[in-house]
Amino acid sequence: MNARTWEVESRFHHYVRPTCRPDLTTFCTQLTGIIQEMVDSQSTLDEVLQKFDKWMENVGLTQITK
Repeated sequence: MNARTWEVESRFHHYVRPTCRPDLTTFCTQLTGIIQEMVDSQSTLDEVLQKFDKWMENVGLTQITK
């Protein structure tokens, strides 16, 4: 989000395929609206975190300014 204009400049969104407990519970689906089919073919957390790091780099969020 741009602090001056309050406009969203870039967005990162990915679903993560759970690995420890791969089957979503009814409670989870009711709480989030996410269904099993939405996560079955998605990347695992470590893969999504790598994509997140790459996204942050691409949008300039990892640069240190003085």
